[in-house]
Amino acid sequence: MLMRSTRKQKIKRNGVYVMICGEKIWFTEPRETIMNLEKEVYVRYDPADLRTVRIYDAETDKYMFTWSLADMLMADYLEENQEIISDANALIRETKKFVREQAKGTVTALSNQQRLTLLDVEFRKAQAEKDENFYINQPKRIVPVIVNEEPAEERMAVGAEYVDINMKRIKRNSEMRKK
Repeated sequence: MLMRSTRKQKIKRNGVYVMICGEKIWFTEPRETIMNLEKEVYVRYDPADLRTVRIYDAETDKYMFTWSLADMLMADYLEENQEIISDANALIRETKKFVREQAKGTVTALSNQQRLTLLDVEFRKAQAEKDENFYINQPKRIVPVIVNEEPAEERMAVGAEYVDINMKRIKRNSEMRKK
């Protein structure tokens, strides 16, 4: 009997996971993972045999894939067995090649008018971010500074109409504080 994950999850770059004792155990098939990124799924698994899981569509609960444990890239840091390292590197190369082929197929299907350089796309995204989130709060009152201008007799504090400096009141208040 298979157990099902309690919540939907999206397929990530690492694949899908199952939480066992607070630890995430990842499952993947490189090509299917790349083709179905961000798709919402349920994961069903046999708790007695965690070598494979079954992936079901979250909306229709229809079976999609059977994925295996993603331990092929979990070689030890100081691995002595060269076959394990070469197998992991071969898997990485195969996945990169598949991604490049998929990207090339997407770009060749576009017309010349639809093609945009990556830099142009980045500029457009940056401009949209700037338009949404960037703004400058301009002060309401700006006093221009003019070179060789004679200083004004009355100085105003920021945001005030007129500043009245009453030395008698200042002296009286300081004497009251001393008491």
